Amino acid sequence: MFSDLFAQELVIPKKTISQVSKKSATPVVRSIAGTDGDLFGTGTRYIKNIGQYGNTLPNYIYMGNILYGYEGLNMPVLFTKKGMIHLQRKIKKLSNKEIEWLERKGMGEEEINKKNIPLNRVITMEWVNANPNPKIVTEGLTDNYYTYGILKDKARAFKKIIYKEIYPGIDLVYSFSKTAVHGYEYSFIIKPGADISLIKMKFGGDVFKIKIDNADKLIISSDIDDIIHSAPVCYYNDNKNKKIKVSFDLTNNEAGFKIDESYNSSKSLVIDPFVTSTGNLTGQYSAIAKDIDFDYQGNVYVSGGGDGAAQKMAKFDAAGLLKWTFTGSLSLPFWNFGGSEGGWVVEKITGSIYVGQGLAGAGFSVIRLNTLGVYDNYITAANTNFTENWKMLWNCNGGVPKILIAGGGGSANNELAILTPPNINPVASNISGLSGGHNDISDIIIDPVTNDMYTAFSISVLTPNDDSKIYKHTPPYTPASNAWNSFSGYFALKEPFNRPYLSGGLDNSSNCLALNNDYLFYWDGKNLKAFTKSAGNAAGTPVTLSGNSLMQGGIFADECNNVFVGFTNGTIKVYKFNGSVFDDAAAADINITGFGANSIYDIAYNHGNNQIYACGGGFVASVDVSQYCALPVYTVSVISDITALSATASLTPAPSAGSTVTFSLYDGTILINSNTTGVFTGLSLGINYTVKAIINEACSGTQAIKDFTLTATAPPAKAGIYVPNAFTPNGNGLNDLLNIIVYGIKEIRYFTIYNRYGQVVFTTKDASKGWDGKFRDKMQNTGTFIWMAEAVDLSGNIIRQKGTITLIR
Repeated sequence: MFSDLFAQELVIPKKTISQVSKKSATPVVRSIAGTDGDLFGTGTRYIKNIGQYGNTLPNYIYMGNILYGYEGLNMPVLFTKKGMIHLQRKIKKLSNKEIEWLERKGMGEEEINKKNIPLNRVITMEWVNANPNPKIVTEGLTDNYYTYGILKDKARAFKKIIYKEIYPGIDLVYSFSKTAVHGYEYSFIIKPGADISLIKMKFGGDVFKIKIDNADKLIISSDIDDIIHSAPVCYYNDNKNKKIKVSFDLTNNEAGFKIDESYNSSKSLVIDPFVTSTGNLTGQYSAIAKDIDFDYQGNVYVSGGGDGAAQKMAKFDAAGLLKWTFTGSLSLPFWNFGGSEGGWVVEKITGSIYVGQGLAGAGFSVIRLNTLGVYDNYITAANTNFTENWKMLWNCNGGVPKILIAGGGGSANNELAILTPPNINPVASNISGLSGGHNDISDIIIDPVTNDMYTAFSISVLTPNDDSKIYKHTPPYTPASNAWNSFSGYFALKEPFNRPYLSGGLDNSSNCLALNNDYLFYWDGKNLKAFTKSAGNAAGTPVTLSGNSLMQGGIFADECNNVFVGFTNGTIKVYKFNGSVFDDAAAADINITGFGANSIYDIAYNHGNNQIYACGGGFVASVDVSQYCALPVYTVSVISDITALSATASLTPAPSAGSTVTFSLYDGTILINSNTTGVFTGLSLGINYTVKAIINEACSGTQAIKDFTLTATAPPAKAGIYVPNAFTPNGNGLNDLLNIIVYGIKEIRYFTIYNRYGQVVFTTKDASKGWDGKFRDKMQNTGTFIWMAEAVDLSGNIIRQKGTITLIR
């Protein structure tokens, strides 16, 4: 028997936490993403077409194969050898008053949502009489990539595309301006003697009007949006300061360039317009990161962006570098992330992401993305009685993972569903006991110590007496386990417009609840209030700030009763709550440098590194808040018993009363077992195991862990035969074979396995050969089998042993 000791930083029990004084509190901003104005990586990149745009655009096949796309406007711009295709979309949405009127008429949310009519348009631009097969080269390969639903390949992106000899002696270069984000730049490199008059752009598709305005901008209009080519700038290639007069020349639907004839045609020229659209200038989706989460490896995930029909998701590493962007749509099966936004959650240990839909008339579905941002073929079945998914939480649940889905169901009364992967059928229930439908959960949190669930409801105008209430449920989260419900005190939440900064987009979620060991806190962007967790009574005096509710959000409370709330002007305000008042002067606020005019929309806290992750208008940031509330360090001890093939993990010092320690055993990334005792049996020799311990493993999954490795390789004290008591022949390369393990043995006379009918399913005399779980080439089902073995040790003694093993599928 031997032991290994490993140190681990974990979540702190409240009684050992110490408050850091106001004067010494200096929050450190560790990383900020979005300083380039392109948070989701779509505003300054050309993305290679790997199938996400299709090969050609239906009804516009004459434009040729689609090679690249630009996603920085409200809809993609597609690039072919022949020119460009601008896609346009405008959602004709109902007003709040119209929605309320329809609800009073008894219309469900799904039917109301169908009245938001999408208008789609296409405008093409074709290079007239151009080289049909120019040589196309790219430059500036970016580090990040993009994923598109079922496509397993990653779409890479570039900063520049060059069409060589698009016209004789003329190269076409697509690039980006250093000063403007939402749009792209195209330039003509005109070599000495080349004929500028050959350059012609022919516009087609849904063109309503083309004009050159007083500022010499070329404006191509459909009935829903404009494409704007800035006034062209022309200069000599070797002297940018030497400008040459140039302007657009428009004849019907064709545009070219008029240039001062006095220019020196023996020198190389550059003509340099910039293209944007008015649609993106009024909509701010591309600059919005509205919800944030993280994994235990320090990666950060945000959702937002998008075009109003489907939002995006982006992954950043701990240094704030963009790793990938998921574009929010699947083509097969058809699925999209929004337009009514949608709940999602990161599985903290594996880094898998479960992504839902906000509103789907036939019932929402949840898909799973792997760590690379690729759809991994997991998708849940839709439930017509549960059609709205606004928030999701992960719960490891003692080794049987489950996801809590908070939302609503239109005419049905369901507000909560429990999903247990790999099962694809969420189990929905009506936890409030309310009738009539339109009873939506807007936010949800779980107490990590008690697993009590707190939910904020945002309900239809038809039942105002039940609106803006907070509910507490004890496990197993049924109407009978409702401990209390209490009015928040404010009618700030307003179904289904709880994200007003999304320009009227339907989204009934909010980031308004937080808790610690002492209190439950509510923050709607304007009003901050504390409640007792035991009875839901108001605690102390609430605070009301200036500004509009829900235009900012996100809240976290540490165990020193510091309350962090997302506010305007790039600020996370920090209040010290003493049970009576919220003291704004007791703790330093946190300012996100470079975003002083932007709001915070969400906050998440990582106990493992004591950092807050915040997102908002155009940015993602991580902030070290260890100065506010000091954390102790725990030590995990592991004692291994090689004879019994077991290990026992323990934690010192002991957590405070009421805390729960969860120990999880892994073989690589595979969870073998999880319990609160720390005792693991049935281990195999020679396997490097990982034990992870978490104090108060919250259903919200916000606790931190650090791995240590148990290596069972030491020889036993005496000769013997050892056989694991379980194995999993599922073809994943881990524990697929059941082998006999011997020490001090010179001969194995037999190692035989029998099924429950006494049939020999496997036998061998070779320790290197193991049973693969098959009998007569047929895979056996889960069950118990008997093994017998006889061997001769180095002294000539005969050793006979027997036991049982479990085959697990």
